[in-house]
Amino acid sequence: MLFTAVNPNKVGIKYGESKFTVMYRGIPLGKALVPGFYREAHSVRNVEATIAVDRANLLQADAANLIKDTSLNDRVELRVLGDVGAKICILNFDSPGVQVKLLFQI
Repeated sequence: MLFTAVNPNKVGIKYGESKFTVMYRGIPLGKALVPGFYREAHSVRNVEATIAVDRANLLQADAANLIKDTSLNDRVELRVLGDVGAKICILNFDSPGVQVKLLFQI
């Protein structure tokens, strides 16, 4: 899974390691792990996460829909759930944890 981290703020943001649950039509497919990283002020960075599918509990109809979405639409709508730890970085000092706004477009 590839997503873009955009920081439009005037300060840098340090993101901690994050774990997400990846879901397809309400069914958990697996877990995604994103390593921690630093995002400079006014910057954009592509971040890659690998989805580990340990056991997908797909019914045959759900599996058919997943295959149909990938072949016909060339994309699959996924829901990504999880928490992200972030800190503001000013002059090499980290703030306490802050709340961040995430927008996933997959």
